Amino acid sequence: MYGTDTKPSLLGILYGTDTKPSLLGILYGTDTKPSLLGILYGTDTKPSLLGILYGTDTKPSLLGILYGTDTKPSLLGILYGTDTKPSLLGILYGTDT
Repeated sequence: MYGTDTKPSLLGILYGTDTKPSLLGILYGTDTKPSLLGILYGTDTKPSLLGILYGTDTKPSLLGILYGTDTKPSLLGILYGTDTKPSLLGILYGTDT
């Protein structure tokens, strides 16, 4: 944790005393731009990762494609055969063909 036996130490990586950029600096954008949180929430990039995931920045959303709320058939429906027959897993493992 403190790096007396190893360099860099965990705290040194976290706060940037042993490595640059630091983990916190990458997360909050003090060492890198865009920051990880800025990418996630869209303050540094548009569309944001959460916006793509939930569809606030893009339509269809990734979750909507996955579960079929924005597109039919859904990716999971194709994979498991609830929306299509045969299913991709059924073809892969031979249970459907």
